[in-house]
Amino acid sequence: MKTPRIAIPTISVAALVLTGCGGGDADEAEAADQGGGDHSEEVQALVDEAQDAGAVTFYSMIDESALRTIAEEFTEEYGVEVRPVRLVTGDLTQRYSAEADSGSAVADLILMTQSPSSPRRSRMSG
Repeated sequence: MKTPRIAIPTISVAALVLTGCGGGDADEAEAADQGGGDHSEEVQALVDEAQDAGAVTFYSMIDESALRTIAEEFTEEYGVEVRPVRLVTGDLTQRYSAEADSGSAVADLILMTQSPSSPRRSRMSG
């Protein structure tokens, strides 16, 4: 079963939070581990829907250990399994494009970066 697109904003926000936070005191960590009600009602509704939807497939070109850490911490925090797939940028782009063209895209979320030295490309026409 394909994961509804509601999981995309949920995992996106969590990925940013997990990678952007460097730590906190022990009470905050314990509250998060116990699901201590740190989420607003709106976020909790997204989490509940994502849990009902099942696993999320996450394509990225970031370092393997960082990708696995994000996946593990997201699963621990929100109870949603994340299936990380690491590919180099060119392979990731080709794979997703081929999947999308065939109508069978597997990824629920794709995280890519752009090198400051690479030219910007837009797939959108003005």
